[in-house]
Amino acid sequence: MKFLPKLVLALTAVAACAAGAQAAMSDQTDQERRDRNREEALAAYRASSDGSTATRSDSTLRERAHDSADTVRAKTHHTAQKVRGFTHRQAEKTRDFGARHHAPRGMANNEPPAHGEGTK
Repeated sequence: MKFLPKLVLALTAVAACAAGAQAAMSDQTDQERRDRNREEALAAYRASSDGSTATRSDSTLRERAHDSADTVRAKTHHTAQKVRGFTHRQAEKTRDFGARHHAPRGMANNEPPAHGEGTK
């Protein structure tokens, strides 16, 4: 019975060592990949004429954002104009109602009634 636990312990130790070696290999691979990427980025930076990293896709993205902002601005302006027109009409109706309500009886549009047409 003592042999079986020792065997399991030995196999576990071997598996742990193998996993550690694999991790070390992947760390080394990661470092190599990072170094390669850094070198490629520096080469691309040096290759640009003015040293800027802006690409055509960046300017396209900027143009699309500008177009979107213009569209939103136009829709907002259109909606605001509708609201202004509505509130203006409501204010006119309120003024007209107030003028009619506060006008003396028998006077329509600030004109006295015709001769013979009195108020009841």
